[in-house]
Amino acid sequence: MISSNKNAKIGFVIYYPFQYYVYKNVFKHLADHAEFIIDMGAHLPVVQPPELLERIVALLNKNNAPYKILRYEDYSKDAFLKKFYAPYEVLVSVWEKGCMRHRYNEERKKVRMAYGSGKELTMLRPSGGIYDLTLAYGERDSKSFSLYSKTVIVGNPKFDDWFSGNFEKQLLRDIENKIDRSKKTVLYLPTHSDLCSIPELLPELNKISSDYNIIIKLHYFNIVDTPEIVNEFKKGKFILYGDETDLLPLLYVADMVLSDNSSAIFDAMLADKPVLATDFFSKEYLDIEHKEPKIFRRGVNMALTYSGSIEQQVKKDGLILTIKFPEELKNGIERALLDETFFKNARKKICKELFAFQDGQSGERAAKEIEGLRNAKARYEKTPLTQAMDASLKTIRSVRAIDRPAVTYLYIAINDKKTTAWRKIIMRTMLLILKACENILGHKLYIRYISNQSE
Repeated sequence: MISSNKNAKIGFVIYYPFQYYVYKNVFKHLADHAEFIIDMGAHLPVVQPPELLERIVALLNKNNAPYKILRYEDYSKDAFLKKFYAPYEVLVSVWEKGCMRHRYNEERKKVRMAYGSGKELTMLRPSGGIYDLTLAYGERDSKSFSLYSKTVIVGNPKFDDWFSGNFEKQLLRDIENKIDRSKKTVLYLPTHSDLCSIPELLPELNKISSDYNIIIKLHYFNIVDTPEIVNEFKKGKFILYGDETDLLPLLYVADMVLSDNSSAIFDAMLADKPVLATDFFSKEYLDIEHKEPKIFRRGVNMALTYSGSIEQQVKKDGLILTIKFPEELKNGIERALLDETFFKNARKKICKELFAFQDGQSGERAAKEIEGLRNAKARYEKTPLTQAMDASLKTIRSVRAIDRPAVTYLYIAINDKKTTAWRKIIMRTMLLILKACENILGHKLYIRYISNQSE
């Protein structure tokens, strides 16, 4: 096991393995006084599966990266949390979850790192106001991010290795040993939730699995939330990878990329690979039905995109090759492999808008900005929109305090026919969740038990 960094002043918060690759080329420039924080409380009160922690730890150990673990049960321990957070002057994250929203970190400097160019509603979530600094890819995403915090364009640090040719050689050899060099290689990069194309494309992919090398890199939510999908792919003739695998070697061996509504569309473009994307949703679905709350294992999922988001816009404008129906997949792949001049020129133009730098130095630029924030005497000034949101939130809280006591009751139905030992287990579990939620919300919660005689 790799120990934590005793000199760490900067914490890179990691909830899923893929985030290591978002951070690594920034982290290496700050390694003397930085470490990773593995946060298992991303979806409180939902408990993350233990195998997720195992995958993250294995990845960090493999790369000799220092880390500390913030476990689910730690969220109920006030004294522990204060000591855990105390060394950090800056927290770096891709999400406003877990420790990033904890009340003990309210005054700590925070940095947001971009991790995808698509699904643009995610760039505009109001919780983005917690950051002092956002590190953007290019002109387009910086316009959204700058509404909530100071924003600096640094490029895409994840692709520094692509532009410098610094691939993970062992992984590259492993991939090349698994493919049939006489066949073209299709890399399938699906997204998750209702925007995912797996249910529609899996039967078609099975039909053509003997014609192509089909490499599939699953979305991190699909791996944890829908393991049945993983099992279905294992039954087929596919080369399967999880989110602990570096995307760049997969792109290197691919002849083309198949995707749906994922930001991976633009990763493929930055790697100058032909793209085929599904276009299964109507404008009405994206702008109305998609916005309806949806419940998954991890909790309620907010809307991710809309008809004007860039991954939808490039489809509508015909700037990438698309299919409207699953049965079109084989013909779509054949055409994508032709890599027509029009699509080549289109992706170069799109990449120029999305990615300001393609020089292998984005990580260094990002590190300098993080260090600048750390050395600043005070937190960066909030944007006018964030100031307005803060004022509105305080007003809402004050009205709620007047309308009703600042106490929240959780009503739990307990089956009186169950044994006393069973009821004690339930009560202890609920108290643990209660304490963790109190630390997030910043006010007291109480449980009231309701008798339930039903089986």
